[in-house]
Amino acid sequence: TFYIAVGGSPSNTATGGYVSLKTIAAGAAGTWIPINVSGQGTMFGVSALNDSTYVAVGGSQNIYKTTDSAATWMKKDSGLATSVLYDVHFPTNTVGYAVGGTPSAPTTGAVAKKTVDGGNTWTPLVLPITNTLYGVHFTDASTGYVVGNSGVVYKTTDGGLSWNQQFSTVSTDLMKVVF
Repeated sequence: TFYIAVGGSPSNTATGGYVSLKTIAAGAAGTWIPINVSGQGTMFGVSALNDSTYVAVGGSQNIYKTTDSAATWMKKDSGLATSVLYDVHFPTNTVGYAVGGTPSAPTTGAVAKKTVDGGNTWTPLVLPITNTLYGVHFTDASTGYVVGNSGVVYKTTDGGLSWNQQFSTVSTDLMKVVF
């Protein structure tokens, strides 16, 4: 069994990335092993597609994928150096969503991307808002929620083609959404 942790330097999102892998043998406590990704963007989110395939997102809108239990990581997409992807979620093994924005100006620059081929290629989604998005979760390939700066909550039922604002009484940042 593998566990993946991602992170890095919040003050250096462009090149401060870090990945740690924990292996668990039957009946053992396991050990966290650092994986050197020095020079790559800080990674803020990771999602497992299966026991050996993971997708991680982070600084400069970088998206990385591993298919060999984190032994090697391949960059699959990137974007503006001033923008960050904070979260990624795969409701199926092929369909996934990533969200983020601009840390220095969280009320502008919202980013959302979608993949339909297991994270190999990504397409930008059009959003009705500009607030940075920090969390994403889908209940199936079409229905999902994003949350972010100033308490925004949006829902889609058509795989990100359209978004409807949800009522939120919160005005502070919402960082994560799960079901």
